[in-house]
Amino acid sequence: MTSAPPVYLILSEASLPAAAWAILRGRPLALIEIQPMWERSRPWLERVAARWLAEGKMVRAGESSPALVRILENINYHDMTDLFLTVEPWVEAYFRFSEAETANPAYHLPYKHTCWGEIYDSGRLAHMVELINREAGGGAEFIGISPTATRMAEIYGKRPIHGGTPWTLLRLPANLLMALVVMAFTLLWVARRVVGQLPEGRSFLLGSTFAKDIRLVHNLGDIVDSREQCCIMFHDEAIRAVANRDYDLAGFSQCLFGDGRFLPGQAMQALGGALADLAGLIAAFWRLPPLTFLKLARLAWYRVAYRALFRRHRFANFWGRDEINSDHMIRSQELRRIGGTSMGMAHGIPSSQILSPLRRIQDYNVYFCFGMHLYQKYYHARWPAHIRAVPLGAFGMSHAQMMQIRRERSRDIMVFVSSTLNDEAIVDVTVDLARLMPERTVFFKCKRGAPSVFQRFIDGDPPAPPNLVVSDTGIDVTYEFLRTGGYAVATHSTLGAEGIYYGTPTFVQDNNSPDMPFYYREFDRLCFTTAEELVERIRAIEEGRDTYPWHNFDGLIRLDNRFPMAVVREVMGLPPKPDENICLPLAHIRGDAV
Repeated sequence: MTSAPPVYLILSEASLPAAAWAILRGRPLALIEIQPMWERSRPWLERVAARWLAEGKMVRAGESSPALVRILENINYHDMTDLFLTVEPWVEAYFRFSEAETANPAYHLPYKHTCWGEIYDSGRLAHMVELINREAGGGAEFIGISPTATRMAEIYGKRPIHGGTPWTLLRLPANLLMALVVMAFTLLWVARRVVGQLPEGRSFLLGSTFAKDIRLVHNLGDIVDSREQCCIMFHDEAIRAVANRDYDLAGFSQCLFGDGRFLPGQAMQALGGALADLAGLIAAFWRLPPLTFLKLARLAWYRVAYRALFRRHRFANFWGRDEINSDHMIRSQELRRIGGTSMGMAHGIPSSQILSPLRRIQDYNVYFCFGMHLYQKYYHARWPAHIRAVPLGAFGMSHAQMMQIRRERSRDIMVFVSSTLNDEAIVDVTVDLARLMPERTVFFKCKRGAPSVFQRFIDGDPPAPPNLVVSDTGIDVTYEFLRTGGYAVATHSTLGAEGIYYGTPTFVQDNNSPDMPFYYREFDRLCFTTAEELVERIRAIEEGRDTYPWHNFDGLIRLDNRFPMAVVREVMGLPPKPDENICLPLAHIRGDAV
């Protein structure tokens, strides 16, 4: 007797009853992942899963599918495919983007950003569902797959998906409940901050969110004339304590997101505004999935908090490297109310996906990008007209570090690896490169938390030639090499552009299949596929038969010789610092060609 095919399960609080019913009916389950609606539910869901696995009522879905294991192991798998480019027309129609501005002018941009967040969060699951369904010939059955992930999988795989989504309440009453939760939280939050007299505030030239990145600390210090002109905002006291322990923040002013205070009348006005905002969100966007609507509704509280903070502290400019968070839009709106300028900075170059859902919609006054090509070709048409995009170049090094860039460099090569759809090819090419160039050192550097293919290589499988050295992790190693090293090799990393900016001849390994997008392909003579091809290009440069084509990459990343934070100061209307007119050594490295 042939056993019934498994029902594939995303285990959550909502899907648990359907999963238990399937077991009672004798249907075997195949666990894809545990994805709790509330993270605090994870421990008991894991206990349920462990029991079912031990009793043989459930197996792990990846046990019979190596391709599925690859997706399960890589939480950023959906960042490497054309999924988002494929589903974008459906996204805009399904979420009724064309009607959003009319429905709610104040929140139409945050609404679109939140919707794209839902799409991004569903991307990896959509890939898993599509793969399982394809391997089953279109007959796989699922429990616990969200409607969004289901439809994305159907569009991408061009096959219908069978099986249900977890039972949910009707969306209107569910979202009314979410709005009430946000309103109750806002009421309590405001009540704790009502005072008889407002505390004294301060005015700052520059404010900034805090990111756990020493590069941001260097940037802020290089922008202002003295650190006290800049106020770093933390979301809570615990984060501030850790930041002051781990980073040199001495001299910077500091505040908390919740430092705003209210007089009694201001508190009533703030609560009335929040109630009106939530009513407007319900009227316009009640069709959203409840947890997605909750993320949108929380922005009404963010508005109350930012307005109170900016009433206490005045910021002429505010710098945020947080375009992936919808609340940056509320902050931008509130900054404009007080005459401030909202500035954003790109996280990186989405070289594999090109269309980054969390950057598809932005709202800053000024957005600092690496170069103008990506913005002009892929993002400009959907961004608000008031955004001014400014190419900045790279921001990884401080001013002092950039002045240490050497004209005379080693001949060594550093391969900066990040996970792709074909990590084995990266290892193979790196090993071949070291064998073909035994006279120099080839460094292999990958980020912390390396995927299994890279970790096996680091552990000695396959064996490496003696001149291939596994480098330490960390950004200090990266930028030290870009100041002194000979050649950089990148995969799907922003370092493909950063290396060029810092005067290091850089090449990008293109191991994507031809039908998958890859942004770096758009720049002539940047990419290569085999070690033999790369070696020939390096030998040709060193033997004078060719030159590195700096000119080809001026749209990829800004390639003039200005210090990048000097560009920021200029945008802010500040005069140059005394040492900002020094010609950086990049001009000499590039032969004054740019």
